[in-house]
Formats: sequence, structure tokens, C-alpha cells
Amino acid sequence: MKGIHGLILAIGLGIVGALFNFAYLASKSSKEEFIGFVGIRTNLQQGERLRADAIEEVLIPARVAASLKNYAVLWSAR
Repeated sequence: MKGIHGLILAIGLGIVGALFNFAYLASKSSKEEFIGFVGIRTNLQQGERLRADAIEEVLIPARVAASLKNYAVLWSAR
């Protein structure tokens, strides 16, 4: 398969692979458990008072945030 036929086949297989990869990752991430931590908005200026509307929940997968619970403030504890 040379020329345009090989190129079309390679592009088609690449698209099919990308779709299967996306479907797999979407199904895998929907079943994952998340932990909420307190985050501060990025547009907060230096010297500005920290108000309730300046904080937001940051969701992190529980499997990677196990030790983070000891150092960061949980969203449920705010």
C-alpha cells in the first residue's frame, strides 16, 4: 500500500484508535472517586481580602490525593 491509499488507511486507523481511547478514558474517569479541596481563584490580587466568593472547590482523584489530605484543607472542612 503505497501512496494515497496507505495514507488514508493510516489516518482512518488513527482516528479509530483515538475514538476508542477517548471512550475508554471517559468510562474509566466517570467511575473514579474524587476528593474536594479548597482552592483560591487565580485572579485574586495581592493584598485583597479573602472572601467566600474567592475560594472554589478543586476536585482531585482520591487515588492520587491520599497524602494530600494531611496537608491541604478539605472542601468539607471550610
